[in-house]
Amino acid sequence: MTAGRADFFCTKGTAFTGIVTVKNPDLGVASLQYWGARMQVRRSYGADSALIELSTTNGRIQYDIETAKITLSLSASETSGLELGAHVYDLEVHSTGSKPATLKLTKGTFSVE
Repeated sequence: MTAGRADFFCTKGTAFTGIVTVKNPDLGVASLQYWGARMQVRRSYGADSALIELSTTNGRIQYDIETAKITLSLSASETSGLELGAHVYDLEVHSTGSKPATLKLTKGTFSVE
């Protein structure tokens, strides 16, 4: 899996959906079969707390194993609670198997307008 950058834009009070396609270094489809995902949106990378967290555990992240597409979702009520402005995020995948591992997939800005 290769790390990359993606910037997302969200309208406050409107449902948000973002899609990230995970590729291997040879540009082939990456396997997400034994991985979970999490993403934290923060005011800055040094911020003590997240504005919101998306994860496979809380249902805000879903993915398709066959296409390696990760779908990020927030409801209109969830985006209503976000501060306006350009924030930052990290999207990571973590092993759900017996060998713990975490890989940073992407980072960038998450702008709320």
